[in-house]
Amino acid sequence: MPRQVEILTQREVKRLIKEVERAKVAGEVIKSRRVADGNGLYLQIPEVSWIALFRFEGKRHEMGLKLSGADLENARIKNTEIRRLLAEGINPLAQRAARRARTALSKTFNEAARAFLEATRAERKSPKHEAQWTMTLLGETGKRDRRGQPLKSKFNYCHKIHDIPVGDITTDSCSPCSTRSGPRSP
Repeated sequence: MPRQVEILTQREVKRLIKEVERAKVAGEVIKSRRVADGNGLYLQIPEVSWIALFRFEGKRHEMGLKLSGADLENARIKNTEIRRLLAEGINPLAQRAARRARTALSKTFNEAARAFLEATRAERKSPKHEAQWTMTLLGETGKRDRRGQPLKSKFNYCHKIHDIPVGDITTDSCSPCSTRSGPRSP
């Protein structure tokens, strides 16, 4: 017969958290342990965080729930969702990784261009070089108006893809960028 696990109460969770806090204030060493709530849900001590333990395709996995220790009800809800995914044959860790990857790809071209310009600023040797990159990617002059807003350039090569998520940009969506969108010299 499997070992019976006592289900934690909110009062017990708060007592454990206070115990950890008191020990930290006193400078005591706190023994690392896991307190079971049942159904694979554990409260980690002294980190005071929730994890779910489960098996998928014969391998044991641990998944952090990204919740504070006092949040017992939400920990149980997340654990129930993990169990539902496992019952459907879906690896919750792989699903979370895919969701994070989609979120990273959901940056628009404009956001990615700004991040790129900021990350590579030290490599550009002159203010003119900086202004050229800013004008080409963002359509901004590199200068600011009285309110601190960037001034738009008359040449905005990439304006058609500024609001497109980076993961959705194709060669076809970039072809308008290769044509000039500003006034032409005589």
